[in-house]
Amino acid sequence: MEYNYQEYYLIKENIVYKLVIEKNDKEIYIKYKNYLISFNHNDLSILTKKEFYSINKAYEFIFNIFEENKIIIKNIILNKELKLLINNEREIEITLKYNKNYKNNIFLSMI
Repeated sequence: MEYNYQEYYLIKENIVYKLVIEKNDKEIYIKYKNYLISFNHNDLSILTKKEFYSINKAYEFIFNIFEENKIIIKNIILNKELKLLINNEREIEITLKYNKNYKNNIFLSMI
């Protein structure tokens, strides 16, 4: 099983948020503390209205969005959700859901 992992820092209202994007051979994860979203390349194709034929191509798209600073934190509701806004060709909103049982390093142990 192949894993990719990258950390990014986003700032909102003078607070720095460390987000992680991570990929295995089936899904992509975007994480911040107890906030998480996971999706596969088909999910991302539907969301973005772009065709991704593999998880690697979908991860490359997300990776580039972060690298090119085309993503911001729209808002955060403590213990509920964190909304990200992608500004690429058109605006796309991604919502990370809060899960108090989620451990921030659960996937790191698999690398």
